[in-house]
Amino acid sequence: MKRLKQISEQIKENINQFIEDAEKSESVLEKTITDMKQQIQKAKKLVATAIADEQKLKRAYREAIDAANRCGNRVDILLQNNDDQEANELQQQRKKYLQLAHDLEHRILAQETVVVQLKTELLEVYNRFNNISNQVEALIQDQEHAKTRTELYKVLTEFEDIDIDHVVQNAEKMAKKAETEAKMWEQRYQRNMLPTETTHEDFNIDEALAVLKKDILGSSQND
Repeated sequence: MKRLKQISEQIKENINQFIEDAEKSESVLEKTITDMKQQIQKAKKLVATAIADEQKLKRAYREAIDAANRCGNRVDILLQNNDDQEANELQQQRKKYLQLAHDLEHRILAQETVVVQLKTELLEVYNRFNNISNQVEALIQDQEHAKTRTELYKVLTEFEDIDIDHVVQNAEKMAKKAETEAKMWEQRYQRNMLPTETTHEDFNIDEALAVLKKDILGSSQND
């Protein structure tokens, strides 16, 4: 009984310590849960021992009652046979068994009270353990969410640290430079093609025919 109370107090201390240290690290949470599980197992063993002791007392009680009944039956037979001396001895033995059974009955009642109390305290501790386990699980989830948010905002912060305007300006300069170079080569190409294109554009077939006709007629008139 005293030992179970000590375990209950230890678990309570673990819970209080857990509440204080819950935000430190996940390893603290895991260690706290492990320690509490070990205390729960110790408490279960103590309750199981108390129940086993109760069963032993009940078996001893039944054995004492059975022995007393056997003595009583034997006493009746001896009295019928007028064997008073042995009958008196067995009667004294029967009284001892009945007294033992009476004592055991009181011990059983006391042990049953102890077992009921131990079970009640164990249930209380177990419920407290379940509550703290749920709290631990929720806190671990909160930690995971916080880690995810931390990583996300780290990435976003790194993104914001990039000088986008500078990158865009450089890209614009490179685009303008490429456009200027393209126009330069385009104009150079057009200049190279200009004389040939001009010769064809300035050539007038009517004038050329008129000149040819004049040359021919002129030559004929001179003849």
